[in-house]
Amino acid sequence: MLKSLRPVDKRRKSRTRTQLKAIIRVQGSDETLPCVVWDMSDGGAKLAPVPPAPLPNRFSLIFSGTVQRQCEIRWRDEDLVGVKFL
Repeated sequence: MLKSLRPVDKRRKSRTRTQLKAIIRVQGSDETLPCVVWDMSDGGAKLAPVPPAPLPNRFSLIFSGTVQRQCEIRWRDEDLVGVKFL
């Protein structure tokens, strides 16, 4: 059985559950990857890249084609990624 690398929940702000479609854009590249944002707060989000894929530690997350947030990965497990908004 695989162990999750997700740390104990230490969030200061609660997250809102969503099923928002978004796009991950790797910085310095035209490469994009669709994803689903499963929950989100002002400070971060839980994402599921579709299909699951390795990601760099920093990337841009694009919502609705215009809203963009810079992200840093805080934890990873098999299919999900937790990010902090920079």
